[in-house]
Amino acid sequence: MIFDIYVKVIYIKMSNKKGTQGFNLSKTHDTSQSVYVNQLPLGLTNLFYDRNNGYITATCSQTSSSNITYTTNGKPVEYKATKLWIVGDQDPTNPLHVINGQSPFAGELIIEHTSTTGNETLYLCYPLKYTKTSTNGEVDKILNNYSDPKLAGTMALDISKDISAASKTTMVTPVYVQYNSTKISKANVLVYTNPLIISSQTIGGLKNTNPPIDMFPSDIANHNIIPLTVPGDWMECDYVPIDSEEVATLNVPLDSSAIKTGRTMSSIQTILLFIIFFFSFYFSYLILPEVYSTLAKRIIGNNVSTDISISKIYRMDLIVSAVFIVLSIILIWYGAFADIANSGDYLLAGFSIGMIYTIGYTIIQSKKMSNKKFPLE
Repeated sequence: MIFDIYVKVIYIKMSNKKGTQGFNLSKTHDTSQSVYVNQLPLGLTNLFYDRNNGYITATCSQTSSSNITYTTNGKPVEYKATKLWIVGDQDPTNPLHVINGQSPFAGELIIEHTSTTGNETLYLCYPLKYTKTSTNGEVDKILNNYSDPKLAGTMALDISKDISAASKTTMVTPVYVQYNSTKISKANVLVYTNPLIISSQTIGGLKNTNPPIDMFPSDIANHNIIPLTVPGDWMECDYVPIDSEEVATLNVPLDSSAIKTGRTMSSIQTILLFIIFFFSFYFSYLILPEVYSTLAKRIIGNNVSTDISISKIYRMDLIVSAVFIVLSIILIWYGAFADIANSGDYLLAGFSIGMIYTIGYTIIQSKKMSNKKFPLE
């Protein structure tokens, strides 16, 4: 209660001093600009509390894909996060952003981004709203643990969780307020209008003594309202390596119904494959010798000597073996090395033909060993 009253008093003083209602969200939306934020978890290093300036700051680890795609007049620019600040509202001389004359926020999360070309800078600002109810949000984790030796060296910020939680507390569709910083040359500033909810009392001791950007530029009326990018309105995708840390992982409990169902289906498939293989081998054992014997008799014919018969059978075996072996090798080679569509089908066909030949050869040779007159009996 005391904290809320103190914040309101500070706001009244600042509003009287500035004589402004801040950014006007009723302005016509600028459809020539768009912002796409790739809300990946940000790795944070060098996290510490700058007591001289009254804010918490950290360095953002570089990600493989961009964090923001900012498009103006059809020209997209990719940005990656480099640094962040968490500032408070305890410095009347340096107030935070004011939006539509709203009561002041308890603080702001400011994330600096540098373009992939290295010559442009963009700052993305998230207002922070204090509540007494515990939120256990991502920003709260930083505010509560910045001094923990185990966490101060490195942490992670998944801002998407706080944004999702904040969206449940308001019915107003957020937008981005964009303006050009007069404090930093060529710097764009984007302010997300839906405040993130925090519960850490640490925010009450933070200041905005030396902000990285000007919160109240001299030409404050010269700002743009950019609507959020709606899924389906954009088709640009970022490539993320499959072994990257940015790829989300689906964690499924070992005793879940999905795992149990998968195991059952896998067992059934194994049993069915064994049954199919058994019957295939059984019918091959019954049918193949008769087919082989009939084919051999047609090739050899009648009234020929034993030596000629053996020679013809040998050549027949050689030709049939060569056809099956060469065909299976060609299919396997195409499937493994050739740049063709459906390569998996070629591999499967090659291995299947090779297996059929192996089974047939084994059956025929075993029949010859058990019956010396086969296939001429």
